[in-house]
Amino acid sequence: MRVLYLTSPGEDYLQDQILLGLRQSLGAQVLDYPRKSVLYRNCPVPRGELYGRGFTVWKLLDDIQLDREDLNRRIEDGEFETLIFGNIWRQQREFREFRARRYLRRSFRRVGFLDGEDHKRTYLPALPYGLYFKREIRLALPLPRSRRINFSIPGSKLRTWPLEKDQVFARHVQCEEAYDLEVIRRHCRKSYLFEKEEDYYRDLARSRYAVTMKKMGWECQRHYEIAANRTVPCFYRLSRKPRRCAPHGLVDGANVLAFESAGELEEKIEEVRRNGVYAQLQQGAFRWAARNTCRRVAERLLNALEAVD
Repeated sequence: MRVLYLTSPGEDYLQDQILLGLRQSLGAQVLDYPRKSVLYRNCPVPRGELYGRGFTVWKLLDDIQLDREDLNRRIEDGEFETLIFGNIWRQQREFREFRARRYLRRSFRRVGFLDGEDHKRTYLPALPYGLYFKREIRLALPLPRSRRINFSIPGSKLRTWPLEKDQVFARHVQCEEAYDLEVIRRHCRKSYLFEKEEDYYRDLARSRYAVTMKKMGWECQRHYEIAANRTVPCFYRLSRKPRRCAPHGLVDGANVLAFESAGELEEKIEEVRRNGVYAQLQQGAFRWAARNTCRRVAERLLNALEAVD
């Protein structure tokens, strides 16, 4: 399967994670155009200047020689079977150009549009031309040709072995409600604490629990970072998340602790201790992260496109 993957400048979790996964699965059969510089190890921008200080996703790929010349001719010659827009909201000009050239109807067997934005709106002009993959879904019923999608984590970031758990909570906590707990007031901070990814990951891995929450959207990279480090996520107001909206597969008491108040979280943690079920909860969270590596999510996207081929 030859894939033309249209990129937009800058860091973009969903766009960049799917490209990572496709490259892991299909190798040089995936052409990123323009070249997505921030994903390559030789990107000249220092990690500290990238979004989120470059943690987790960026500067991971070895560069490979790919021909990015004379793209229009190659599209017209049918070199690519699959076209993916990495972020349709940021690629409206490219969409209009491809539509005007009739590429979307004639040149590709499969077309996919990724929408990783935090808002709930859908770029409706794209719907007749391919499958529309959206993470921030707040509609009760799906739109035609739309599919849900979620963030993911590189498989290399899954912690092989757990660390000794010598602290209750990871130190970075943005949730105001959680500061009603004395252990969080004493130990945690709302501001970013770590300059290096390994220090951030080690803090997560040393902790029995880590607090996460909805930010601009319900989906957040932190959910996956916590679980990948064999720590149990504590998700503020998870019960209010729309059913079809990412993240998917988090179940209170199975792989996450959902809470509405600091008191409820304290009670649930005590119940876990009393019943001796922390290990099961921890394993459930890690298995959830392992089901959502970049490669697995990218392969699910490809399978969805092939199913309507």
